[in-house]
Amino acid sequence: MFKRGFWLTTGLSAGAVGALYLEKKAKEKLKSATPPAIVKKVTSNTKGLKQDIEDAIVAGKLQARKTRHELTDKLYKPK
Repeated sequence: MFKRGFWLTTGLSAGAVGALYLEKKAKEKLKSATPPAIVKKVTSNTKGLKQDIEDAIVAGKLQARKTRHELTDKLYKPK
């Protein structure tokens, strides 16, 4: 009978500690999810995305010019 009491107490204690830990972590997440924090994250992600798109456009234009020059040279190359 003593074994059951021991394991019951151990299980209840572990459950209570786990619940308190999860509550603490949930409150920390809620604090970081305030509107100013979310706006800051979205703004930084948007700026990074904007820069990536601009870089891709510049690289595409450079490649298009290179290809156009190669094709023009082939077309007008004397035989």
